[in-house]
Amino acid sequence: MIHRRRDGLVDYYRLVVAEGLWTTERRARHYTEFLFQRIRLDGRSVLDIGGGGTGIFSFFAVANGASRVVCLEPDGAGSTKGQTAKFARVAKALGRQDVMLAPQTLQEFDRELPRRASLIPVDQVAWHFDVPSAAG
Repeated sequence: MIHRRRDGLVDYYRLVVAEGLWTTERRARHYTEFLFQRIRLDGRSVLDIGGGGTGIFSFFAVANGASRVVCLEPDGAGSTKGQTAKFARVAKALGRQDVMLAPQTLQEFDRELPRRASLIPVDQVAWHFDVPSAAG
């Protein structure tokens, strides 16, 4: 179990490196600070579209004060095997029950969107839309 600190980010960075989600804490800090620069997350509901199945950005959002985060990741449609279990391990280790993994496409989840959510599209979002195949 990770030792919990007041700011939550210390535990976040250590854990995501330990789980193999980032190669180094420095790299994780650099990327997340760049991606979330000038975005206030305090008290906000966040929809993380394409959280990689592991919730990398979802857990970063709650560590920065987001009140509720939904990580949209259709497990069978593009996620790497075992990512759902890794998400659960990270949530447990960080003691976060305010992050939910939704294994659905955006169209399936649309009915359940929080009223005021910051949409955060990230890597490989094409897997998260239910688009008819162009193949015959």
